[in-house]
Amino acid sequence: MDDTDAYLICAFALSLYDESLSREFETRLELSPAELEVLLMRPDEVDESLEEKLDLWFVIPDGELMEDESSELDIIDEFPEDDIIEMGPLPAMDIVYDLVAIRLRLLERQGQVSDYLKLARIAKHHHRYAIMLALQGDLEGAIETARREFQEAYQWQSFAKALDALGHTETALDMAVGWLREKFPIANALDVAPLTAFAEWLAARAAALGKHEVAMEFIQKAYFEEPTLARYQLFQQIAGEQWEQLRPRALEHLQEVGEVEEVVEIYLYEGMYEDALKILIEEDSLVPEYAHRLVEHFPEQIRNACREQAEQFLRMTNPDLYPIAVEYLAVVKRSYQVENKLHEWDALLQKLLEQYKRKPGVPPLLQKLAQNDASTP
Repeated sequence: MDDTDAYLICAFALSLYDESLSREFETRLELSPAELEVLLMRPDEVDESLEEKLDLWFVIPDGELMEDESSELDIIDEFPEDDIIEMGPLPAMDIVYDLVAIRLRLLERQGQVSDYLKLARIAKHHHRYAIMLALQGDLEGAIETARREFQEAYQWQSFAKALDALGHTETALDMAVGWLREKFPIANALDVAPLTAFAEWLAARAAALGKHEVAMEFIQKAYFEEPTLARYQLFQQIAGEQWEQLRPRALEHLQEVGEVEEVVEIYLYEGMYEDALKILIEEDSLVPEYAHRLVEHFPEQIRNACREQAEQFLRMTNPDLYPIAVEYLAVVKRSYQVENKLHEWDALLQKLLEQYKRKPGVPPLLQKLAQNDASTP
């Protein structure tokens, strides 16, 4: 992909932020979002002049670097006034951030390191600035930038990964451990996902390097704060012989704080099928995917629940729900297969075909289930 393609992607993404931006792009670029999408699918046919059209939307300001204490809006204020789109404050900042990220990627590919560092600093992309310093061999400057500027988990995680890839693994892990220990426990945090993701990465990396204590510390921080199947499995792997003692606590905690989907996934992984079915019924979350995975263990219970849900959807007037109803009925069919009662399924299917024969869209969907019967052994 050449630079023009990257600009196209940028323009297309921006045009989808809201309707006003889309209209603005159509006027300024003489291209609609639909036309941009077509061009994206045919990058070899892109008009080279398009890059020039797009270039005016993002100009790196000349002159001295702005001071660190400048506001995020400074990056917009430095643009020529006539070349700025009128945008609301929040969408504008999101868009500028995305623009900068793409522009930095282009500068990196073109080997324009000084311009890259200048723009990253101006735009306060501190993690990208620090990573580029590290890539240029200025590890001390990179670390200083991280300690002075980083506030978010995503900055530390991307920086730690970069240092690790550059061979500064001990430094990466030490910095990650120090920062994460300050952040846990994280009660009342609005968004724990970036922190727990960082802790999970650190645990996996430490385990691979034989740092068992660090791995155990951070997989437990990640799992007990935000349990997922992947973390449960990593916890089990790292714990080794300790797992038998730790497993009951891990499962008990899961019941207290886990999201329904993650609880079910872990129960299915552990073969706790009855517990999985119970929580799915209680939380009204027995979607076709889970029903298919449990039907062989509880054919009658799954059949009754899925049939009820399917018929509820079929009675409605929203045709978008009919394909979902048929997905539930496919589970019903499977439940009869498990019990070798396909004759009962045939009877039910004929009943449904008769019942909903005047409902547009339903009979053809049901007929597909009947057609599948022909290939059923």
